[in-house]
Amino acid sequence: KKSLQRILGLFNYVSKFIPNYSECTAGLRELLKDDIEFTWSSMLDKSFENLKNMLCKAPILGYYDHKKPITLTVDASSHALGASILQDGMPLAYSSRALTDTQKRYAQIEKELLAICFGVERFRQYIFGHEFVKVETDHKPLLGLYEKPLHKVPVRLQRMLMRLQPYRLKLVYKPGKHLHLADVLSRDVSKAGFSENKELDEEVELQVALLIENLPLTKALWSRIKKSSDDDNTIKQLRDYITDGWPSYYKDLSNSLKPYFQLKNDLHVIRDIVFYGNRIVVPAALRKEMLANLHSGHPGMNRMADRAGISVFWLGINQDIKKFVQSCPTCLKYQCNQQKLVMRSKRVPLLPWMEVGCDIFELNNKKYLVVVDALSNYPEVTELENLKSSTVVLKMKEIFARHGIPVIVNTDGALCFDSELFGTFSKEWGFIHVISSPHYPRSNGLAESSVKSVKTMFKKVVETNECPYLALLNFRNTPRSNISSPAENLMGRSLRTNIPCPFKSLVPKITYEKDRKLINEQRNKSKMYYDRSATNRTKFKIGQKILFKKFPESAWTPGVILKKDSRPNAYLVKGDAGGQYVRNELYIRPRLNREETVLYQNSGAQKAVETSNTFCTPLHSPKSSPGIKAGSPRPASRSSPGINNATSPKPTMSDVKVTRSGRIINPPIRLINEL
Repeated sequence: KKSLQRILGLFNYVSKFIPNYSECTAGLRELLKDDIEFTWSSMLDKSFENLKNMLCKAPILGYYDHKKPITLTVDASSHALGASILQDGMPLAYSSRALTDTQKRYAQIEKELLAICFGVERFRQYIFGHEFVKVETDHKPLLGLYEKPLHKVPVRLQRMLMRLQPYRLKLVYKPGKHLHLADVLSRDVSKAGFSENKELDEEVELQVALLIENLPLTKALWSRIKKSSDDDNTIKQLRDYITDGWPSYYKDLSNSLKPYFQLKNDLHVIRDIVFYGNRIVVPAALRKEMLANLHSGHPGMNRMADRAGISVFWLGINQDIKKFVQSCPTCLKYQCNQQKLVMRSKRVPLLPWMEVGCDIFELNNKKYLVVVDALSNYPEVTELENLKSSTVVLKMKEIFARHGIPVIVNTDGALCFDSELFGTFSKEWGFIHVISSPHYPRSNGLAESSVKSVKTMFKKVVETNECPYLALLNFRNTPRSNISSPAENLMGRSLRTNIPCPFKSLVPKITYEKDRKLINEQRNKSKMYYDRSATNRTKFKIGQKILFKKFPESAWTPGVILKKDSRPNAYLVKGDAGGQYVRNELYIRPRLNREETVLYQNSGAQKAVETSNTFCTPLHSPKSSPGIKAGSPRPASRSSPGINNATSPKPTMSDVKVTRSGRIINPPIRLINEL
């Protein structure tokens, strides 16, 4: 009865060309009624043969007109191919053939494209050279695949698409229930068509053999992958779906196979191994070994992903690559310095000489102490006989006796500052001593910047035999952009120099109040530009395993967080080899042990999306040229694809989402490798 329904659908499609159609099919239509017993009589057989004969001659079968547009309608079933060519809705010719045993194991998308190749080559005399040929197919994914660059198409489909290059085809989707002619032709077919199109079968299998030959795999590894695939229940079930067809609804899939549903059009089976594009889908038992092979030579995440993009794939491959690289002890030891921290801009002091910074520099075998005011940027420079703490304290007492005792004194924690004598000095004179993080001079940026300016100035004046202290006087008396000079902000007046100036410019006046706002604006602007290429660090927890640097240029060393230090953005850490160190966040990073690394576990309940933050952005697809559209009608415009350069499309890694009505929400294809 189903076969009769199918053939009557074909007759209905061309009924407008059949005289007395209702009368001719009345007996056949009676058999479709539920209350009628299905009995095939000689009269019905005669009526059926009469309708068959009508299909093969005028007025149903039309004559070809080269001026009219051509429509090719094709379809593929599990065991056969069907095709028909039409003009103005009238069929010109029909054709069908059975599939070989090899072709029956093709994925459905491969069968559908094979049907197009079959139809185009069978009706070549009608189609070749025609300006426009519309091809009707009920397999919608073919439309997108036909527009892809050739190197991004699975290997079997590559060869079929190359066979279509001489023709100007336009693929159009038409639901299967409206594809009457091709559907009937692909369902009921004799097995006489096996030897037909043998050339195409051989070409496709040669292309497959070329892919296998060019894969960077030994025969032993190929055998192991095949054996592991046979032992992996998920891969076995996936292989069955690819060969026998997928369920119509996403909800009918097991949780382990749901993420593969949106990839189904790029999945195919070659010699019992599942491929995604031109990449082997690696079974779970071999994934750690594959990661180790991909990481040979210790490449970074991006290069490791590029290697994987050539030949291997599994759900969550990018996530596993990220974990594997982040847990490699050797890579962790020699990884680059971290991105700079966001600027920790200090608040502008309310009054001059309220906060100062101190540092020491050496020039021409002489040592100098620099004390600079945080508001006015006024520097005090004095020569030191030695770097003893007592000498430094004595010089600072002289400076403080001149300008007053500041509230806060910032230093870099050098031995002369981080001593018992200096601690006593800070208590007796009543100021707060703030020490910056070791090996992080930016945290004492006020003094470091002033040292740089004074040192450069002294170098120049010594070379030209000028007086360094006269140069220092002019430096203190020079305004900065719209801000008053350091002397005016600190002392409320300009200093007299050997440069002529009017008397009223030496009259004391208060300027620091308005200048303080300008300084604050400048700092905010500097912070805005600085922070564009800076980042915030995740705060560390006590007991957390980390890597730290003993010195800025040394390798990363494993350790553990002991406690948060009183200094800004600094921690007390203990090395695994012993010793305790205070280090800034810039020289500390989290540590992931390889033993604790768990590869991505596919679960329908959890999202298959890889949380990427710092990884997914730099992790790029293997670079490739834009390529030539697979549907290009000009044979000269597309070169033969080199399998070594063939790169499969990168998968998107998000779990399939379904609306309440059952419609699948497909995420952007750019995210697939995250799966």
